Amino acid sequence: MHAPLRSDTLPSTPVTAYLLFESPVQFTLDEVVAATSEAYPSVTLRDDRNLGMSYDTSMPVVAALHAEVEGGHAQLSIAGLPGRLSGDLKSQIERAGEDFPQAGKAVSGHTDHLSISVQHGTPDGPTRSAALRVVVCVAAVLAARGSTTAAYIAEIDRLIDPTALRGAAERAASGDNPFSQSDGSSEDAA
Repeated sequence: MHAPLRSDTLPSTPVTAYLLFESPVQFTLDEVVAATSEAYPSVTLRDDRNLGMSYDTSMPVVAALHAEVEGGHAQLSIAGLPGRLSGDLKSQIERAGEDFPQAGKAVSGHTDHLSISVQHGTPDGPTRSAALRVVVCVAAVLAARGSTTAAYIAEIDRLIDPTALRGAAERAASGDNPFSQSDGSSEDAA
């Protein structure tokens, strides 16, 4: 007989950010680990298997890092397929408004994308807010590597400018809510 499942220990939808690029971006996981550690010392990433392996967004990308975050340990996944992000971002473009007036151009001009995600809500995993903070910091590191036109943060259903992503990552690394009312997102996002 199995013990009953508790809803608070069931896996939930991963916290995910999508980066949109206007041209292919190359990176290695050891570069991501080092750059994250340097820019955001409160975020601890580790890769025991793939350090040095090169990735290029013009080809399929599947990579994973171990993240130590408040509330537990988690796998951070980086994935992407060459080409545009599927799905209609029209309502997100409209909501970007004054905070990101080039959102329409950023979405229409992208040719490749990556997703960065962390599962939360597992028994030994991070809280939703801790997962969001890690995702935002790693997304900012990857966004700085190349021709990022926009970031789509699925957790708050918003498109944001890459510059605003860096500011959000700085807030996240200090343990604060990476998004606030001033950037058009919900205060309870983290």
